Amino acid sequence: MGVILTVFAVVGLIDNKSAFLSFLIYGYVVSFGLSLGPVVWPYIAELLFDKGVNISVLGNWATAFCVAQGFPYLTKIVGTSSSFFVFAGLSFLSAFYIGFNIPETKGKSDAEIKELFSSAI
Repeated sequence: MGVILTVFAVVGLIDNKSAFLSFLIYGYVVSFGLSLGPVVWPYIAELLFDKGVNISVLGNWATAFCVAQGFPYLTKIVGTSSSFFVFAGLSFLSAFYIGFNIPETKGKSDAEIKELFSSAI
């Protein structure tokens, strides 16, 4: 996702009306759909139960609302292409954090997952 956002920002700097930008948007949607989009929900359901899931959903919607409402202001302040550089940087930071700090839970029982995260929670 970060790579596509970076390419999007660079192409936007070079040619703001390029048809290639629409293909990059499709690429971003596909990459999000194959990575952070659906993966977050089962992971949250494995780790948090009942109220924890509710709080996570509320946080996700609140963050999405803030991004949607803040994007026009960000583009006015730093420009359209630079705003995509900001989101690309955040995407790379999140990939780095997830890669080094979030353990794999595939094939583990509920008890193993609880034990894995008992020290972190």
